[in-house]
Amino acid sequence: MFFTLNLDVYVNLAGDRALLVWNERWRGGSFLARRDKGRWVLESRGNWVT
Repeated sequence: MFFTLNLDVYVNLAGDRALLVWNERWRGGSFLARRDKGRWVLESRGNWVT
């Protein structure tokens, strides 16, 4: 089975932080992302399931 994945990415003006929100209609979640020494580091903000 396949589910459609929506991914919204919101980046700040400096380009060093972002909010990633993913949604498969029946489950989803979000991450905070920040650039650290040239690499993106993700921190989970939580997940949900209906």
